[in-house]
Amino acid sequence: MMATKRRASKKIGEKTLALRNELWPDIEDDNLWHRKRSTGYTTIPRTMTYILQVMNALSSGKPPAQTYLTLWCHTFDEYMITINNPRAMAFESGFTGQRAEAAWSGRMRKLLDLGFIQARDGATGSFNYVLILNPYAAIKNLRSKGEPIPSNILNSLLQRMNEIGANDQI
Repeated sequence: MMATKRRASKKIGEKTLALRNELWPDIEDDNLWHRKRSTGYTTIPRTMTYILQVMNALSSGKPPAQTYLTLWCHTFDEYMITINNPRAMAFESGFTGQRAEAAWSGRMRKLLDLGFIQARDGATGSFNYVLILNPYAAIKNLRSKGEPIPSNILNSLLQRMNEIGANDQI
């Protein structure tokens, strides 16, 4: 089963590369960022855009998506982040000025309340240590609680999950 998926993925990759070479015949590899040749990357779900839309839809005008994406950009395969500089995290999340940390902290609380993260306090505050939870499990839990996820977002997420063969349950 896994070998079949790898072959299918390789075939899709080869077809996409052939099309890219047809559409952009003069592009040089140095003009493209490649995760296997470069350092400083992370792995995210291919459905991340829909996951971000779910959390924003449930956040009453104070969207936490940029904060969540910032957390993902700081994690490795352990999905735990040690936040030694909350002000820098606030800045990366798009918050500046005197209330930057307070705004960031509010978005972090929302992510915690929605079940996308867990946190432990430490020397730098309530979010010194953060664990990113499986976003599909978080959405499944929100649905079981009857949270009003807009149907257009939920249906689009389900369609994309089907397209990519995601086997998580939401």
